[in-house]
Amino acid sequence: MTNTIAGGNLAQILQGRDLSNMDFSGANLKNANFDSSNLSGAKFVLGADLSGASFANANVKDANFSDANLAGADLSKSKNLNDAKGLQFGKYDKTKVTRSQAATILRRMQASGKHSSMGEVKRMFVVV
Repeated sequence: MTNTIAGGNLAQILQGRDLSNMDFSGANLKNANFDSSNLSGAKFVLGADLSGASFANANVKDANFSDANLAGADLSKSKNLNDAKGLQFGKYDKTKVTRSQAATILRRMQASGKHSSMGEVKRMFVVV
């Protein structure tokens, strides 16, 4: 079962909540605080704005970020980012990721047939 919150302005704090399987399609979540939230299976699609959002200790396993704006978002301390879906490389100006996450992103890019280097990943993301 998927819960839906579509197209709304949800910039308020969503910290420490069970938001698993929620549908945030098209939602305005600019600067939202998802720290310590369970976002497993959540959908951030159809242009959801997550710019500047914080995901420290948030579980993003199977979360779908297809077509989401993650500019300036901090995913560096999120959990299970390797299992997140729909990460579209080149759309994440200043999004923060760890070195381990950057290595996973590089492997995914190379697996998709792109001849990429860690330098390219570092130009797309802020590696912390």
